Amino acid sequence: MTHGSPSSRTVNCPLCRRELRSAGQAYRCAKGHGFSAPELLAEQSTLASRLLRGVVGSLESTIALSADLASAAQEDGPPSLLRSVERELDDGKRTLAFVRARLLDDPDELDAYRI
Repeated sequence: MTHGSPSSRTVNCPLCRRELRSAGQAYRCAKGHGFSAPELLAEQSTLASRLLRGVVGSLESTIALSADLASAAQEDGPPSLLRSVERELDDGKRTLAFVRARLLDDPDELDAYRI
């Protein structure tokens, strides 16, 4: 596995998103947040999980809205609107399935975000 040189990648603070500077196994951002390497890894993992849960919630909201709009368009909207909304609905469902299948460690954890 190729990891790249340390200078080839920017690591951001999980609390404020500013660039982190490393000093051995310690990291600090310009705002003053400091982490040991294990703490930083845990914080980055927590941030990624929180962001993914937010993405899932947003996708589920988009899917619900698209389904409502598709129903309304089917009753009295122009065919072009219905096709557009149905495409958005299909895209949202595919994206949500991808996120759940590939990126989430524990999909059961998302029950609070389901529509």
